[in-house]
Amino acid sequence: MSLLEAVMALRPLWDQWEDGVVMVDGSLRLLLVNAAAASLFAPSGEPEEGRHVLLALQSSELEQTLLEALRAGHAQQREFELPYPRQRFLRVRAFPLKEAGQILGCVAFVRDLTELRRLETVRRDFVANVSHELRTPIASIKALAEALLAGGLEETQVAENFLTSIVQEADRLARITDDLLILSQAEGGQIRRAPVDMGEAVQEVAQRFQPQANRRSITLLVGIPPLPPVLADRDQIVQVLTNLIDNALKYTPKGGSVWVEAQARDDEVEVRVRDTGIGIPEAHLPRIFERFYRVDKARSRELGGTGLGLSIVKHIVEAHGGRVGVESEVGKGSTFFFTLPCAPPDVRGG
Repeated sequence: MSLLEAVMALRPLWDQWEDGVVMVDGSLRLLLVNAAAASLFAPSGEPEEGRHVLLALQSSELEQTLLEALRAGHAQQREFELPYPRQRFLRVRAFPLKEAGQILGCVAFVRDLTELRRLETVRRDFVANVSHELRTPIASIKALAEALLAGGLEETQVAENFLTSIVQEADRLARITDDLLILSQAEGGQIRRAPVDMGEAVQEVAQRFQPQANRRSITLLVGIPPLPPVLADRDQIVQVLTNLIDNALKYTPKGGSVWVEAQARDDEVEVRVRDTGIGIPEAHLPRIFERFYRVDKARSRELGGTGLGLSIVKHIVEAHGGRVGVESEVGKGSTFFFTLPCAPPDVRGG
């Protein structure tokens, strides 16, 4: 059996690989393409083996990598973007197939790097955002402390104002670091699941916010019918409710209203936090759950927001197998909602 025949005999194995596999002869005619490679280069149909690889798979970058490996007689690697039918980032490693000193063909292994690139971008953006969010209060604290050292301590009222501002900026740093820790725990997927009475959890959080609502003449209403328990980490669900109710109160003007409602649907419970606040422009809705994303940056910081609250909500809910969403109209208010799976009957009494 020749080397080419031996490689071809492994076709059933290649089709099980997550990476793409493409094999050509010395004239770049397609001999083999596994299912993963076909889904990347020819998702609308089965590539025709025996045709030139460029015609069969329509990728000049893949063709060039294979050609370079054939000509050089050793392995070649290339990373490139595949724009059609949807944007993908690929890495191709091509190896010439040699037998008795003669190059018979070439086999290429194709890895999809799209998700890795996306995660790298998210990481870079996250580091940049964290650096920016921490730099601002640190710079303020430094400037205020320098002003005090330069003579501000001699004027009592000025010193008190500066020290108050330093405390406020330190509190802001503490909120950011606390939210970063909560977000890290949510992303870590450490969930202690047990049956949770959602009505009880909502009442607990709402009572905690009632004094804040009273101070701003906001009506905070809770409408929760009897519900089946959900299977969740109670502390994390309390955090979700805390973030959503706090967010609703912050962006609802004096005299407005905030409602917390819930209902059972099939095998899940849906909770909705509705307000008569300022609303969110439609263009911002797709990004509202992103880390550090703010519709109005100045207003958010003024109200003490870190830009992480809704991202924490999304990560916790999705880690529980639920969904989050938002509906909003500028000038009329917003409704944030999430779902959680009900606890199976055999564990509800646990």
